[in-house]
Amino acid sequence: MRIVFLTFVHLILISSSFAKWPDKSRTNIKNNTFTLYANHDLVFNKDIEKIIITIHGSARNPDTYFKSVWGLSKKYGVESSTLVVAPHFKAAGDKLVKKELSFSYEGWWIGNNSLKSKVSAFTVMDELVKKLDRRLFPNLKSVYIAGHSAGGHFTQRYALSSKIELQYPGINFKYIVANPGTYAYLTNKRPNFVFGGYEVPRYVRCAYNNYKWGLDNLNQYLSLDSKDNMIDRFINRDVIYFLGENDTGDVEQSCQAQYQGPNRFVRGVKFKGHVDFEYPNNVHQLITVPGVGHTQFGMYTSEIGKRLLFM
Repeated sequence: MRIVFLTFVHLILISSSFAKWPDKSRTNIKNNTFTLYANHDLVFNKDIEKIIITIHGSARNPDTYFKSVWGLSKKYGVESSTLVVAPHFKAAGDKLVKKELSFSYEGWWIGNNSLKSKVSAFTVMDELVKKLDRRLFPNLKSVYIAGHSAGGHFTQRYALSSKIELQYPGINFKYIVANPGTYAYLTNKRPNFVFGGYEVPRYVRCAYNNYKWGLDNLNQYLSLDSKDNMIDRFINRDVIYFLGENDTGDVEQSCQAQYQGPNRFVRGVKFKGHVDFEYPNNVHQLITVPGVGHTQFGMYTSEIGKRLLFM
């Protein structure tokens, strides 16, 4: 193992040779430790043109996500120019090293603070992006943040709330929101499944518009900005709702979630409809994958997924 000190980005990286299977690496986030996988050492590299940050699901298995995306980069002959990063958002029951950040089971999905500090999961992502900028990679052109399932929860809400993209106007940011269970709606309207369209529910059975399902009672990270500012940025960002057409199985059925639809596929389609209904000038896209259910491997390795990530 070797330790590389990069004072200009305040990065402490512990890594092994990545010739075969990358070892876990650890980096400093706000004086705390955070774990990730990466296919290149995080040192100066003029060959890197794209960064793909792949966000794991609720099983917190970044190695699986890393292997899928890294393998595709090798298959398509772009591994040398593509940095694949798989962060590990650990929960309280996971094995932790000294000062390692950990979150409640759902807390990291929605950008809540870590359990023992005021560092939010979205702040972690902001800091990672800062570390991976053009000071290390002078030819960097694009940053893709791709999250599946719980990672899709994360990515949609991060795309809504983060300001980090504003610091890098010359870099193309893309947010791939794959098969999340719910969305943070932008207004208090929800789909009318009887008559169509979107309206404020007539029979309110619960606080359906509280965050994470809407924009009431926001957490600390989102409270740092106004709702109008967040929405204005969000609708102009390169956001793709990436849905498996067969993702119609078990999903959160809380009262709040039921206002969004019966399953993940319907909820994704209806959320895109909501964005179109409220903000018709948005630049978001809906892309669906026939024959694929709730599987990151199936989504990313589909012909559509491969083109989305690498073409």
